[in-house]
Amino acid sequence: MSKWTNTCDVQYDFIDNKLTGFLWANRNKEYIYKTHIINNPEILKRINKVFFVPTKSTVYKKYTKNLINYDSNKFLFLQKSYSKKNIDVVDLTLPLKSNIKKYLLKENLLFFKDDTHLNKYGISVLADYILDQSL
Repeated sequence: MSKWTNTCDVQYDFIDNKLTGFLWANRNKEYIYKTHIINNPEILKRINKVFFVPTKSTVYKKYTKNLINYDSNKFLFLQKSYSKKNIDVVDLTLPLKSNIKKYLLKENLLFFKDDTHLNKYGISVLADYILDQSL
């Protein structure tokens, strides 16, 4: 119903001939990302790193034909916010992007086809990367 009434926040496009849903893909380029930044000193002293997990549309935008995904300030926002607290932010975009072809050859995606969350393959890629980098 929301698709028919033009109120749906999901855009569909093909990745390797598979119809795939992308949430929030077409925010305009003026959109400013904001998120909660932890400020509680008791919690902060237990944090060594923050991990930035990119959106599905960011990871797959070069593999789609009609997806418009403006570059965003999400990683930079986190990096700037946590650098003031002397906490590193690790960008997990590259390990996901560099594994796309490997999984497409097996007809698998790194995210659920109709959802924005990482599936078992995407989680495995990130877990291996974090272990390999000793992060």
